[in-house]
Amino acid sequence: MKILTLISICLISFLAQAHEDWSLKNFSVDKTLGVPFVKHEKSETYLAMNLRYEPFKEFLEKVDRFTYRPVHGLNEAHITIITPNEFQDDLSQLLTIQEIEEISEKLNLQQSTYKPICLGKGSLLEKEKYFEAYFIVVESEAFLKIRKQIAELYKKRGGKKFDPLNYHPHIDLGFTDRDLDEKDGVIKDSKACMKTLHISPKPSEVKGLPIANSYFIDKNKNGGAIIRGSAPLNHHNLKLMKKFGISEYIIFKNDKAGEVKGEIGGLLELGARKDSVTH
Repeated sequence: MKILTLISICLISFLAQAHEDWSLKNFSVDKTLGVPFVKHEKSETYLAMNLRYEPFKEFLEKVDRFTYRPVHGLNEAHITIITPNEFQDDLSQLLTIQEIEEISEKLNLQQSTYKPICLGKGSLLEKEKYFEAYFIVVESEAFLKIRKQIAELYKKRGGKKFDPLNYHPHIDLGFTDRDLDEKDGVIKDSKACMKTLHISPKPSEVKGLPIANSYFIDKNKNGGAIIRGSAPLNHHNLKLMKKFGISEYIIFKNDKAGEVKGEIGGLLELGARKDSVTH
């Protein structure tokens, strides 16, 4: 029986490896501003600052190059100021959404600016399926000022629960299955910032398998082989491994940011047997 085994090893070496920089140093906030206010009062009621979508596409494309399952974009961008849960569960008892929108208009919500902090990632392992969501973490005094004024009116009318400082502003980019939020244990703040990704620059020696640092460790007369390679890095490479005929997978890596869970989830989704993947 022909068996091809891929041993995937991720070793970080600052001297020997290239890296993918997740920083936002070239991101221009000004290019995201200048769109009209959009009301959100139908299926879900919330307050948001709307943004131009085009500047965010490159970050979504970058993320999709390094995920083991495809990331679905939202095709629009906004920063939520008052969440649906905050309005539905608390503020709506004493304020209308129109009163909240009026406060935001007086404080020039759509002309507000913000500071991008980092590209963030949230993840959830549920029933052996690995969910991922990607976003840009931001901060803004203007948003806090709006929330504080809403809180003032709310407290004047007897409200006690709403906390304007319990706030994690961000711009959602996309997700693998569905968006993730606080009920999933995902807080979209600076603690979720992605680390620089280190990538082996050594090209593959295995024809038809363009995964960095791939080479044959051993072969047998029946056509089976053991191949060593760096992390496959994305869902395109997982498909190439399957097409190449890889049927057994051994992964040597500490799962620091969910990347191993993501790789295993991607392999299983493509039809790999659970007992064929060893971490």
